[in-house]
Amino acid sequence: MAEAAPIIVTALMGKADSAAFDALRRRHFPPERNQLAAHLTMFHHLPPSLEDELKRRLAEMTRGASPPEARVAGLISLGQGVAFRIESPALLAIRAELADTFAGLLTPQDRAGWRPHVTVQNKVEPAVARVTLGRIGARFPAAPARDRRSGELVVSRRAVGAIVASHVRLTAAPHRSYRPRSDRGWAE
Repeated sequence: MAEAAPIIVTALMGKADSAAFDALRRRHFPPERNQLAAHLTMFHHLPPSLEDELKRRLAEMTRGASPPEARVAGLISLGQGVAFRIESPALLAIRAELADTFAGLLTPQDRAGWRPHVTVQNKVEPAVARVTLGRIGARFPAAPARDRRSGELVVSRRAVGAIVASHVRLTAAPHRSYRPRSDRGWAE
């Protein structure tokens, strides 16, 4: 009997933002390693036994809430890759609350703190990553999005709406995800 897959909690992004990050991943990620769409992981490995409680807590936290604001705040060198750093006090607060709730069940990776980011390159030689960082950095104000009113680089308001009912995805296995059904709860 196969063991149940861990739950991975990711923040979903709006279509335009996802497309921009995915385009960068296609351009810079080694093709054999680019198995996922662009994503913002909030938890890497929660026990499958938390599924019902996690869905309940997420539904409570998101019911009637607007998507949290988030913005692209810079680039991060991963040594062997490049990521966009995401700033969102609201997402940090949500993640902190969940981390406190499930503290005794977190893996070392999830206990270590959270640096929100979207990886667009990984597992390449450090020299290749430095070139990519320089190229993306040189055009950073244009990548991936700019707020028309403030001129600030952003992931759109709807983009990183991790803990807003319509923007939460819990991935527990390759073809298993949960999406909320408006304010009434969740649907598999």
